[in-house]
Amino acid sequence: RKVDFVIADCHYTAKYIEQEGYRKKESTTVIWDCVNLERFSPGMTDEQVRVKYGIPNRTDHFVIMSLGRLSKTATHKGYDRLIKVFQQLADKHQSVRLVIAGKGDNRETYEELVKNLGLTDKVVFTGMVDDKDLPVLYRCASVFSLVSDRGKGRGEGIPLTPLEAMACGIPVIVGNQDGSQEAIIDNANGSVIDPFDAGAHCRVFEALLASPQLLKEKSDMAAKLAQIHFS
Repeated sequence: RKVDFVIADCHYTAKYIEQEGYRKKESTTVIWDCVNLERFSPGMTDEQVRVKYGIPNRTDHFVIMSLGRLSKTATHKGYDRLIKVFQQLADKHQSVRLVIAGKGDNRETYEELVKNLGLTDKVVFTGMVDDKDLPVLYRCASVFSLVSDRGKGRGEGIPLTPLEAMACGIPVIVGNQDGSQEAIIDNANGSVIDPFDAGAHCRVFEALLASPQLLKEKSDMAAKLAQIHFS
């Protein structure tokens, strides 16, 4: 309240602090999170890095990826929901694989869920990813999904990982309850969904599975829009 100038990482955060009375209306400047486009860009997959993390080959599989803290304080990121949506896909499509990258104190809970759903041979937990490997890791994905929810002590501004994935030419799926939705421009580079609408989440994956052309168009636009808006 006492400072002269506030920068927010997204419009959602700016509106939040204004609605909560911390700032006067329209007094906050928004500068979206940005990506180092010299590092994060479309490119070839490095086989050594792919094998290092146990990621399936994109040539033979449709690879869904998510990345972030697998901690008990970050359950809003919805990895449990993603795993359950993936089960619906895996029942109908043999080629789909799920990669969950990152570390945290809730990893065992997610691994147990995968085991109970009979998905152990189709889900990869990479563990911690070396920072230098991140661009190559994203390039191993067909689509990136981080659909977070919002609540007291829960939620995102605009997370960096979908923006980095976009810059690498990977379409992204995000939630509509926080700043994540600002990563999507006119649905050209991905999709915005209700975090609790598992059917919609599944349909987005199936549309990309059914149309390599749609997947390519969204991939191309992801890289282009990252250059325009998140450089």
